[in-house]
Amino acid sequence: MMRGIMVSAMVVPTLGKTVVLATFDGAEETTLPFATVNDPVMGGQSTSAFSTSGGVGVFEGEVKVVTFLQSPGFCNVRAKSSADISGTDGITFVGKQTRTDGLTNWDFALGTEALKQVSSPDATWQADFENFAASDVHFVPYTAFKCQSRGRVLDNCGDLSEQLSGIISVSVGSSGVAGPFRLELTSIAATTSPADLQAQSDVVPLATFNEQDETFRSWIQTNDPVMGGASRGTFEVVDGTGVMNGTVALIPSLQAPGFIKVLTTDKKPFADVSGCSGLALTTKSSSSPAQYAGYRVSFGSDSAFLQCAKFFAAGYKADFTAGEGEFSTAQIPFNKFTNCWDDATGDAITTCEEDSRFCPSSNRLADMQTISVWAEGAAADVTLTIQSIAAYGCPTEMVV
Repeated sequence: MMRGIMVSAMVVPTLGKTVVLATFDGAEETTLPFATVNDPVMGGQSTSAFSTSGGVGVFEGEVKVVTFLQSPGFCNVRAKSSADISGTDGITFVGKQTRTDGLTNWDFALGTEALKQVSSPDATWQADFENFAASDVHFVPYTAFKCQSRGRVLDNCGDLSEQLSGIISVSVGSSGVAGPFRLELTSIAATTSPADLQAQSDVVPLATFNEQDETFRSWIQTNDPVMGGASRGTFEVVDGTGVMNGTVALIPSLQAPGFIKVLTTDKKPFADVSGCSGLALTTKSSSSPAQYAGYRVSFGSDSAFLQCAKFFAAGYKADFTAGEGEFSTAQIPFNKFTNCWDDATGDAITTCEEDSRFCPSSNRLADMQTISVWAEGAAADVTLTIQSIAAYGCPTEMVV
C-alpha cells in the first residue's frame, strides 16, 4: 500500500500548479454532484450517505461483510468531472476520518477519457492512502496509481501520465475492511509535489511574543466574573512565548467549572484573513490532571443573542488541543468556529457546520478585532505556553 505524504497545512495548496477538482462550498466550478456507490455483490449490505454542510462534504456509513463471499465489501462516493491536470505531480486530498473507531484505509480513483477504450467499463486509476487518521492532508503521486477494475489490476490501460488532460471522474472509497466511518472532505486537487509546496509558506502571522516582531501584541488576563467564581490566573511573556498559568475552579453557585482567559488589548489591526482557511496555534500544555480538554480560542465580539439567547457569549469560538509537554500546532478551520455558544460552559450550542448563520463572516475575518485564548469548562491547574497564533491556507499574495 502506498503511503500518502502529509502536507504542512490543512488546505488546498496555492503555490506551484494547482487544479482544484472538487470543493464542497457551493462554488459553481468545483462543487461536483457526488453520489454514493456501495458493494453490489449478492448479499452486499454496506451502506453510506453523502451530504454537505458548512463547506465540508460528509461521507458516512459502514462497510459490512458480504455474506456470500465472507469478506468485507466497499463504500465509494463518486462524481463526474471534466478537468485537465497536466503539469501536476499527484493528488492532494484534504479530509479527515472523524470517528474514533472509524476506518483508516481509504483509496482515491481517477477516471480518464482514455480508459473508455479499455475492455473493462469500470476501469479507473486507483491509489491508496495508508493510516488516513494520522493527518488531514495527504499527497499521492501519480506513480502510485494502478489501473484497476473490480479489484483486479489491468495491464492494458496505457500510461496515466499521458492521460492527465482528460479526467472524467473522481471517487473516494474504502474497501476490504469492515467497520463504520465518517469522512469529512474539504477539497481534492491536483498539485505539484509537497517538496515544491513546502518550500513556500501559506501562513500569515497574527500574534507572536518577541517584542521586536511586528505581530507582538499586548494581552490581559481575566477570570470568570460570576459571583463566587474561584478561577484564578496570570499571564506573562517569557523567552518569546506567552504563558497563561492558573486554576480553573468550580463556581460554587453553579457547581460547574469557570474559566481563565487571555485576550489582546492593543488597537493594532490584524491582517485581513478572509481568504485563509483557519487559525493555527502553536502551543504546549502542562496540567493537573493531564491532557487538559478545555482549551479554546475565539476572535471578534459578534453576538448571536437573538438566535441563541446567551447574553455573555460574544465572538466566534472553537476548541483546540494543545501539545502535551512539547510544542505542536493545532489547525482549526474557520468552519469549526461558532458564535452560538453557551456562556456558562463555553460549549457550542449550534455549530457553523449545522447553521451557516453562526459562521464567521467575511467582514469579521477581514477585521478580527481581538483574539482570546481560554481554559474553560473543565476544572484543573493549567499552564499553557503560546508560541504563536497565525492564519493558515492563505493566498500567496497575502504571505509575508
